Amino acid sequence: MNTSSETTVGKWLTFGGLGILVIFMFLPPSYYLMAAFPWILLWQGGFLLLGIGLMVLLRQFARPFLPLGYGLDWGVLAVAIACILSAIFAPHKGVALFNLVTVSGYGVALYGLRNFSGQGFWTWDNQWRGLVGIGFGIGLVSLGGWLLGDHSLDRNSIPFGHHNFMAAYFCLMVPIILSFALAQQHKIRLLLLTLLVAIFPYLLYTCSSRGGFVGILLWAIATIAFVISRTKGKRRIISGAIALFFLGIMVTAGLQHPRVQQLLQVNFNNGLPSIQVTVDGETEDRLFMWQAGLNILKDRPLTGIGLGNMSREYNRYRPLEVGSGAAHIQQLHSNPMQLLGELGLIGGLAIAFLVVQLVRLGWRVHQQTSDPAVRRLLYGLGGGWFAYAMATLTDYQLENIPISLTLALSVILLITVADQALCEAQPEPLAMGQRRLWSIGSLAGILGALLVGAPYSVGMYLFARGQALWAQGRPEEAFTKVTQAYGLNGWNVNYPLRLGLWLWETRSLAGDRPADKQRTTELAAAYFLEAQARIPYDYYANVNAGIVLLDLDPSLAQGYFERAIQMLSRESEPTYFLLGQTYLQTNEPEKAIASFALQGLVDPTVMTFGQWEREPLAAIRIEAVEASLVLYQTLIDRLDPQDPYILTLQERMAWLAWWHGLPIPHQNNLSQFSPMVQALILGDRQPEQALEIIDQQIAANPDNNTRWLILKAWFQADFELNLNVQLANETEPQSYLLSSRRAEGMTLQTWLKQIPQIARPIGSDRLASRLLYRSEDFDAVDTVLRPEGLETFQLLTLLGLERGYPRTFPTLDQLINEVRTNTLDLPHPTANGFQLTER
Repeated sequence: MNTSSETTVGKWLTFGGLGILVIFMFLPPSYYLMAAFPWILLWQGGFLLLGIGLMVLLRQFARPFLPLGYGLDWGVLAVAIACILSAIFAPHKGVALFNLVTVSGYGVALYGLRNFSGQGFWTWDNQWRGLVGIGFGIGLVSLGGWLLGDHSLDRNSIPFGHHNFMAAYFCLMVPIILSFALAQQHKIRLLLLTLLVAIFPYLLYTCSSRGGFVGILLWAIATIAFVISRTKGKRRIISGAIALFFLGIMVTAGLQHPRVQQLLQVNFNNGLPSIQVTVDGETEDRLFMWQAGLNILKDRPLTGIGLGNMSREYNRYRPLEVGSGAAHIQQLHSNPMQLLGELGLIGGLAIAFLVVQLVRLGWRVHQQTSDPAVRRLLYGLGGGWFAYAMATLTDYQLENIPISLTLALSVILLITVADQALCEAQPEPLAMGQRRLWSIGSLAGILGALLVGAPYSVGMYLFARGQALWAQGRPEEAFTKVTQAYGLNGWNVNYPLRLGLWLWETRSLAGDRPADKQRTTELAAAYFLEAQARIPYDYYANVNAGIVLLDLDPSLAQGYFERAIQMLSRESEPTYFLLGQTYLQTNEPEKAIASFALQGLVDPTVMTFGQWEREPLAAIRIEAVEASLVLYQTLIDRLDPQDPYILTLQERMAWLAWWHGLPIPHQNNLSQFSPMVQALILGDRQPEQALEIIDQQIAANPDNNTRWLILKAWFQADFELNLNVQLANETEPQSYLLSSRRAEGMTLQTWLKQIPQIARPIGSDRLASRLLYRSEDFDAVDTVLRPEGLETFQLLTLLGLERGYPRTFPTLDQLINEVRTNTLDLPHPTANGFQLTER
């Protein structure tokens, strides 16, 4: 047996895999490239080489194979069991299995690299140098990318793809680099310290991560306290003064950052500082996400929601009070909360046990060694882990390969140091029988990983190829490629959605052949339903499924609209309107009126759709609008009388009633309404005063006055407006000559309806595939369908009456849930055992 040759093969495979992963760390934006073809092959290939290298090492029976030792194997085993249990009980097992395979790659890296600890170049000091070198390299790439790149974004995300990732990585590395610099001699120490101070504070500042600021600040405070505690007398005073000086600079710089000032404002009144704390949207969203995490623990306390399942299940745990914020979340923006949410209490305890074992090992090494370099290394590792832990209290990042790989390498570094410092406590090599068993297991693991990972990657290739073929005008070949991708990877939601959208788009080709159109619609619906089954709590997937079913079976569409409004009660889509139409078709008029009333409360512009002028909606139009006005008044009555938002609600009531020819409520506050609403309401009885308001607004806004010129064309008989309008159903802008027709007896409401347009499918800005569902393409998932014949009026749209609600408006959300529960029997999932009501 050529042991030396086999050892060389194992070493090349192991370090070749590590080298590939390190290269991947530098590719911007690595977080998105993780789910992009062909880049996915890079990191998958790196882990595959590590796995094969580990199997080769296990099969080299003449060479000892070491476990991690020092109690760490038990910690890794506990985490592995927790991950396996989480995957077994996950609602979406395909997603969980893929994530389980990815997580196992880091375990493979730990055991493979551990078995070269202290051998050849893989000594603890060289590992330390390597980490520092990578840290400086990432820092220089980030710095260069930021200085040379587009500064339209105020947050440096290069090269990892997100500013919080970058800040947390720097929090992890700065203490390690500092400890390394202090362990060097003279000129090298000065050079490294200079580079550290010159590069990393600036990078942390450009990341604009408040979590990063907290992490590095708490580490600095802890380090200062530690240093001061170890000095005495005058030296303690000098060290303390210097430390406080630098700490003061850090705090001052941090407080000057615009994103910190969004939360904290420090004012000096009479020489005394006062701090004003403001909870902004991002902070508020995090608080709601953590509340959702607690809801998950209530519902699934032991094994959590499942590895990688958060994005597919989050909306049913989303608190009611979130309003229009924090929906479709792939992570809870907190390492502890995310791990508890996906792995449950079993996973949380397992990870805590592993962390305790690592801290315990570091303490043992510290107690046994007198080498100052080793002690500085321990301080660097401990400080880096602490700073990273603090920075990630408000963001989750362990799915990011560069960060998780760095953490794994730091663990290997600690083990290598422990082997030197704790010679008598080194672990015993695995026995021959154990090695044979584990080598068979490693082979099974590699084959299993290939069975999971290869279809995912090949499917991405076929999907990309299909997209390209469709763009080239070769739809049949494109459809075949994506169908093949779907066959390989049935849990990737992009594939059925893309197929469904293509079929939906090609319905128009059927022309006057209703049978062909019906068949195409049925096929599209089948794919949309399959997509919805893979992301059952995605609001848009449910809305889209309902829309494609409207023409086939309104009673089936009804259930999907009901699911959607239970999860997100006030999205911008006309979902209540569509649901109300299905209630009419299933002969449930009371529910229909309630749905329309809620739609008017959520978005009154929907109550201006052209469908309200045609049956069956025309017969109940006034009743629906009056019911909506009642809800507005109920909301007003529940608010504090001094709440300034009451005026906005009264204004909406006024123009909604005006549009439908109903008595105008709250006319006593007309002078406080916006000029636009004043002009509309005054136009019926005081057109001269309305025209005066219009002329004032035109004079005050000479560069942005289109909406006022439109009204001027109505109110002033001798004024005409040539208006160019780009309609959704036209390829070129259309020109319209607007002039007053008041003398003909036409009403302003009717005049504003002269340019109708049919709503088209639109795209959202969710980036759902890239973030939520971790896939390269995001077009398919983020398309929001529109039913045929949904008619709006362009002139009314240009008037700009639409004004959204605040993101969080608990009184409104409670009212919507109350009406929805009492009249539609559709309570929010958090009030229904975290389940949606199904019929």
